[in-house]
Amino acid sequence: MEAEPVNLDIINQWLKAGAGTSFWPDRAGYRLDNGEILADSIPVAPGRAPARPALEAPAYRLPEHEIACFGDHNEYRLIMAVAEPDRLACWRLVYQEYLGLGYSKPSAIQYRYSIHDALPDTATFLVERSGEAVGVVTVIPDSPLNLPADESHRDELNRMRAEGRSLAEVGRLTIRKDFTNDRQVLIGLFDALSIYARRIRRATDLVITVNPSHARYYERMLLFERLGEERSLGSVCGAPAVLLRLDLGLERRMRRYTHGEGPRPAEYSSGRTFYPWVPGEAEESIRASRMIRARARPAESFLKRYFVKLRPLIPNLPASLQYLFEKCYPDYD
Repeated sequence: MEAEPVNLDIINQWLKAGAGTSFWPDRAGYRLDNGEILADSIPVAPGRAPARPALEAPAYRLPEHEIACFGDHNEYRLIMAVAEPDRLACWRLVYQEYLGLGYSKPSAIQYRYSIHDALPDTATFLVERSGEAVGVVTVIPDSPLNLPADESHRDELNRMRAEGRSLAEVGRLTIRKDFTNDRQVLIGLFDALSIYARRIRRATDLVITVNPSHARYYERMLLFERLGEERSLGSVCGAPAVLLRLDLGLERRMRRYTHGEGPRPAEYSSGRTFYPWVPGEAEESIRASRMIRARARPAESFLKRYFVKLRPLIPNLPASLQYLFEKCYPDYD
C-alpha cells in the first residue's frame, strides 16, 4: 500500500507529543513509565544543561548495545541493533527466512526492510548465538506513516486509535529455521519488544499480523487476542494473515503475577503461558535502562545509502511525509 499524504498539523502534533526529534531525552533524570529514574542518570550542576546522549548510531557495535544474556548457559545475547553491521545482519536474516517461506521474492538487494526502519522511534533487536544471528524482531511505534498492519487491517487499527490507544507493531519477528524449536529465542525477543514498547515508547497495545496457522499459539502462550478477519497481505506475496492484539497492561500484570509480584489478572483464567520465563520487575528495569543507553537514530550516511540511493524510499514519499523526515532529522542534509 502506498503512503498517503498526511496533514502537516498531524505530523507537527506527533512530533510535539514526544516522537521524532523530541524522542531523544536527556539521560540525566530520564524517567521510565513507572516513574523510576534511569539508574545511571548523570548529575547536573546547577545552572548547567544536562548532558545529551550520542544521537547518531556508531559504525560498529559498542558494549552498551548488549541488553542481556539468556539461555540455560547464557549462550544467547540480546543486542539492540543500532550499529550498521547489526542492522544489516537483521535485515539479511529476515530476507533469507522470508525467501525460504515464500514470503519474499529473490532480490539483488538481499535485505528485508521498509520505510518504517528509517524512523528514529523504530527499534530492532537481534539474538545471537556464537556470533551468529538466530532471531530478529522490530518494534514499530505508530506514527503519521501508520503501521505496516494498516495494509490489511486499517479499520481495526483506526478503531483502536479512536479509543485513544497507543499502538506499536511487532514487525518481522523472525527466528532462524534451525532454532524455531528453542522457545528461549522467542521468549527473549518477546521480552525485548514488550519492554521497549511499554516502558520506552509507552504504548498501550502491541499488534502483529501472523499466519492464521500460528495465531492460536500467540493467543495461548502470550495472551494475544484476534481482531478482524483473515486477509491477504501483499507485502508477503499474498499470504493470509490475521491481526492480533496484546493489551500491554495485561502483559505487565501477567509478568508480575507469575513472579509473585502482583495479583492474578482478572482476564487470565488458566493455562500454560510463556510469562513465567520472562524476567521480573527488577531485571526488566535493568534492561529498559540499557535500551535507553543503547538507542541511537540512524546515521545520515546510513539513511542516504539504504533509503535514498539503494532504494529511494524517502524520495518516493508524498511531500508531507518527506517533511516528516526533515523534522525528524533537522541537522541532516
